[in-house]
Amino acid sequence: MNYFFDENQEHAFFIRSKLSKETTEAAIKDLELAYNPENRLDMACVTGGVNENLRKTKVCEIPTSFWLCLVMQSALREANDRFFKFDLTSWANHVQYLRYDAGDHYNSWHIDMTASPLNKKDIRKLSVLVALSDPDDYEGGEFQYYLPGTTRTFKLEQGEIVVFPSTLHHRVRRIKSGTRRTMIGWYGGPPFK
Repeated sequence: MNYFFDENQEHAFFIRSKLSKETTEAAIKDLELAYNPENRLDMACVTGGVNENLRKTKVCEIPTSFWLCLVMQSALREANDRFFKFDLTSWANHVQYLRYDAGDHYNSWHIDMTASPLNKKDIRKLSVLVALSDPDDYEGGEFQYYLPGTTRTFKLEQGEIVVFPSTLHHRVRRIKSGTRRTMIGWYGGPPFK
């Protein structure tokens, strides 16, 4: 895998791997055949339930046994071994397939670190995101993260896998047109000491 380490930010470590267009298109096709997300996509929740002012997107839970989840897990494990060195145990949640259509967003700055519903002793420590859409297929939908004194904004390339600490503040800007598809998962471990 080809990794890119964001050395400009001391605490924001983005390790990127590029999957082929054919692989991401096969993943979308397999997701649609196996899990029928068009009929299973629900409005995404935030703490307290659905709040479209904070987050408006459709989500479908995917079992961690889905083949692309294994690729995500491999990238996450390698990123952790090389850079983060967190004490990790397993997936903290089911992986999610997300579809952002025109007007959708996750405009609220947030972190992903919460308690794991799959293992009550763990918390989410690392987030892993796979971009399934070509950035030319949609307008808007940029991924943003911030640290004190700086905000970074960029569109993910199709096939990129990005691994980042679940403590990183981030958001997805409003989609102006088209559709943005991604998969996101979280790996957990015992609370930080």
